Amino acid sequence: MVKTINYKLATIFILLGSVLFGGGYVVSVIGLGHGLTPLELIAGRMFIASVLLNIIFFKKIITNSPAEIIAGIILGITMFGAFTFQKIGLQYTTASISAFISSIYVVIIPFIHWMYYKKAPDRFSNMGAVLTIIGVGFISLNDGLYISLGITLTLICAVFNAVQIFSMEIYNKKFDPIKLTVTMMNTCFIASFLLTIYLQDFYSHQTLVFEPVNIAVLFYLGIMSTILPFLLQNIGQKYVSATKASLMMSTEAIFGTLFSIIVFSEALNAQMIIGCFLIIAAIVIAETKLQFKD
Repeated sequence: MVKTINYKLATIFILLGSVLFGGGYVVSVIGLGHGLTPLELIAGRMFIASVLLNIIFFKKIITNSPAEIIAGIILGITMFGAFTFQKIGLQYTTASISAFISSIYVVIIPFIHWMYYKKAPDRFSNMGAVLTIIGVGFISLNDGLYISLGITLTLICAVFNAVQIFSMEIYNKKFDPIKLTVTMMNTCFIASFLLTIYLQDFYSHQTLVFEPVNIAVLFYLGIMSTILPFLLQNIGQKYVSATKASLMMSTEAIFGTLFSIIVFSEALNAQMIIGCFLIIAAIVIAETKLQFKD
């Protein structure tokens, strides 16, 4: 009976995490629309998340070994890369399209496994990759045979996401996931903050950062779209198979699209809808291998 309750709660936790992550796309667009730069969004988000996590897990992180710190820094760099390309890409595409393109990391991971372990992807991974390419084509190739800047940047974000998740999978076997997560977020904050100061006159721009709307945006992203979903999904993955967890986590693209339609009245034409469904099919095929037994 306890196992059943844990499984049901775990499913709710993972899906709730996906809802919160999906909401992050819309909130990010709101922040960008109110004058925040992509780097300010990342720096503010990660500052809030880092401060809270360092306070909560202080006793754990003070025992970090050099190897754990290095691993966390590597993860933080990949996280910073993913966030940076995603937020810049959001300036050139819609929140719904960004959500779907970002989710194709699920299809990319098997090919990183191939490069690392020298084990070729199976036919389902290959099928998923082909469907993903076709899906991206349907979404992006509207005015000719080229991919827009926004989608190109978001595709790079998906690659960084895949590298981060693959790296976390490796490091989780060696080190404490909480220590890794805190160091990862600290690194992401430091990188984004330093780059913000280097690339722009932050001090003349800080009045925008401290506007009420932008403060609300940063707190949502830092707590509701970073700390809380990470904790929910990490707990949920203890009771749900990796395949089912990955599938439920990828639903953030669906929730991101729904929120975009509700908040911004975004319209998806038939071509874009077909592309989104192809990407969903690619994720399902790559993750389940078309086997749906528990």
